[in-house]
Amino acid sequence: MNVVKTGLPTIFAFVALTTLPNIANAFELEQLSARAGTLGVGAEVGVEVLPTLVLRGVGQGYKYNYNKTLDGINYDGKLSLGSYGLQADFHPPLIPLYFTGGIYANDNKMDLTAIPSGTYTIGDNTYTGAQVGTLNSHATFNKTALYGGLGLEFQLGPIATVLEGGIYYQGSPKIASNVSGPIASNPTFQQDLAKETSQLEDKLDNAKYYPAITLMGRWKF
Repeated sequence: MNVVKTGLPTIFAFVALTTLPNIANAFELEQLSARAGTLGVGAEVGVEVLPTLVLRGVGQGYKYNYNKTLDGINYDGKLSLGSYGLQADFHPPLIPLYFTGGIYANDNKMDLTAIPSGTYTIGDNTYTGAQVGTLNSHATFNKTALYGGLGLEFQLGPIATVLEGGIYYQGSPKIASNVSGPIASNPTFQQDLAKETSQLEDKLDNAKYYPAITLMGRWKF
């Protein structure tokens, strides 16, 4: 018997893709939007559940490179953003402000590669670049993220411009590190690498509260 292992993001995507069309048929299709912001670029569809309540399905992602120094080590970094989920918006009557909250399948991750130059201070000891080789660290976050925020929607005819801001809570980073050099299996070095990885997790801990700022262009039905 073959057993298929299915992760939460896959289940979430399946549920979203199979239920949203039924929701759209049950309720009134209210909007289609293109979006770009700190969580990436993407698109969304919204249905009106009540006159003051809109349910949105959202998908977004992006990848970019950057350089960063953490704990005295220079890294080439790559941030891969990816999230898809559901948001519910409460629109008070007669004002452009709305309140929103949601749940996302989260695939945000970060890859850090140390730039080999001279020596590395790792943990409590100093090592040469020849000993360590390349230092790679891979950071992941919770597979499920929660979101809450506020938005402003300005509509002119069927077209609306929306600015939304909030906090995307994805949990503390979990980091795995390895090196390519000959010292990789040394017990003392492994202890230092574990300490360095723990310090790196502390340095990146603020990323658990990821600021989400999004600008949207929206077609209203």
